[in-house]
Amino acid sequence: MPVPPDSVGSWRPLDTLWSDFRSTFTDAWLLAGTPLHFNRTDWIITGGVVSASGLLMATDGTIRREMQSLRGSDGNHIADVGNAFGENEAGLLIAGLLYLPGFVLNEPKLRLMGRHVGQTLLYAAAVGVLIKGSLGRHRPFLEDGPYKFSGPWQSDDAFLSLPSGHTTVAFSIASSLSADIDNPWVTAGLYSAATLTALSRMYVDRHWSSDVFVAAALSTAIGYGTVNLHREEEAESTSSLILSPTLKGVTLLYSF
Repeated sequence: MPVPPDSVGSWRPLDTLWSDFRSTFTDAWLLAGTPLHFNRTDWIITGGVVSASGLLMATDGTIRREMQSLRGSDGNHIADVGNAFGENEAGLLIAGLLYLPGFVLNEPKLRLMGRHVGQTLLYAAAVGVLIKGSLGRHRPFLEDGPYKFSGPWQSDDAFLSLPSGHTTVAFSIASSLSADIDNPWVTAGLYSAATLTALSRMYVDRHWSSDVFVAAALSTAIGYGTVNLHREEEAESTSSLILSPTLKGVTLLYSF
C-alpha cells in the first residue's frame, strides 16, 4: 500500500483526505480478491465456519427456546446495552471520534484506526445487505421456524434475519480496533461487548443463533483483513500520541 502523504515530509490535509477516500475503494477491491490467495489453512477455517453455521441452524429452534426462557426485567436492561453497541450510530460515532482528532492533530495511527472502523462497517454492511436480500430468512418472532426462506429481492424487514445487522456493527468495531490496538485486554473487552450484542439480538427474538454467528464471523474476517492491508503503511508512521496519568493529573506526550 502507498505511504499516506502525511507520513513523510510536510503534511498536506487535502492529499490526506483524498488518500483516505481513494483507499475506501481500492481496499474494497483488494479484499474482494483475497479468497483468490487463500492457502490451505484459510480454506480449512472457511470450511469450519460454514460447517458451524450449518450445525447452529440445525439447533436454532432449541437455542431460541432456551433464550426466551430467560426473559425478564433484568435481562431487558442488559439487552438494551448490547443492542445500543450494535446500532449504526455507535459505529459511526466511534469511527468519527478516532478519525477526526487523528486528522486534525496529524496523527496517522489514530486517523487510520478511525478509517479502518469506518471501512469495516461499510464493507460488512454491504455484504450483509446482499446476503439478507438474497436469502430472505424469516425472523424468529414470526414463528415460521428456522428453515423458512422467502428467496431473493426481499425488502420486508421481517424477512431479513440472516445475517444480524446489529451483530455485524458490533463485531466490525471489535475486530477492527482489536487488530489495530493489538492488546489482549482491549481485545477481550471489545469482543465481550460484541458478544453481548449478539446475545441481545437473540434475547429480544430478532435473530436466530446462526444469524449472529454468521454476522460475527463475516465482520471479524473483514475487520482483520482491512487492517492487515495497512500493516506496512502503519510501520512507516513513527509518530505517537500518549495520554499518561500522573500524581498531578494527566500528561500528554507527542513524539515524532
